[in-house]
Amino acid sequence: MAERLIDVFELPEKKKIIKFSKGMKTATQIILGLASNAKITILDEPTNGLDAEKRKFFYNALLESYEDNPRLILISSHHIEEIQPLCESLIVLQAGEVLLNQPMEEIREKGVLLTGGIDDINRVTAGVKVIESSQMGSTVKVMIDEPYSKMWKDIAHSQGLSIEKATLQDYLVNRTRNQEGVKP
Repeated sequence: MAERLIDVFELPEKKKIIKFSKGMKTATQIILGLASNAKITILDEPTNGLDAEKRKFFYNALLESYEDNPRLILISSHHIEEIQPLCESLIVLQAGEVLLNQPMEEIREKGVLLTGGIDDINRVTAGVKVIESSQMGSTVKVMIDEPYSKMWKDIAHSQGLSIEKATLQDYLVNRTRNQEGVKP
């Protein structure tokens, strides 16, 4: 596997690692991590310094490595949108504490964006955790900490509100930034 990944990442075999570019050093760390077949593999920001093509190589190699040798693989990354399709669960740490620890299936559905008049938004979000709010004139846009569901679509449509699914990245940014909730 290591030899194949050296070819895939186009690493020069005769060059000293100290002379490698940042992306080449990142690829070297990926190769060591995946080819070791350790029972636990920890990858910290594994795509830093990689261009889009090499990131795709990494994701494919990660899946292949896991299929060939199932094990616990912990990935620390700020690029959640890219890495989330590969993950079974998500743990979010903040200030040394576990903020979230959920299966990806559940967390992917969280974060509902509602837009409408302030009175309508306040009525609909009473008793619900609002994690982001912005106002332009009499229109308010909020993100609530709820799963995007048929129930919320029905509520929004019955109240004349627009509804969208928040991106996972935006949802997580708001969850880590704002623990207490905000109101419009």
